[in-house]
Amino acid sequence: MAYNNKERQFWTERLSGKGRLGADPKLITNSNSSISIAVARVAASSRTNDRNGDPQDRTTWRNLKFFGYTADQVMDNLKKGSYITVSYTHLRAHETRED
Repeated sequence: MAYNNKERQFWTERLSGKGRLGADPKLITNSNSSISIAVARVAASSRTNDRNGDPQDRTTWRNLKFFGYTADQVMDNLKKGSYITVSYTHLRAHETRED
């Protein structure tokens, strides 16, 4: 079945979080580009109450990538256990097709 009419929708998500690095950031070398890329894992903890009212701790791990100048700053200034705040915007696209 062929689709003749395509429509693409875009939206942005603004996300932010705080946490501590689980390990020292690592520098990824890219032979095709001269841009620095740093990779880090961040643990964010939250505390909620369960149905019985008992406190429950939850840890969420996030993988982050930093590029260019930001990657250089991460490598120079952050180490395992460093507390960081990250804020970013993510562009998403969705394509719809009509018959």
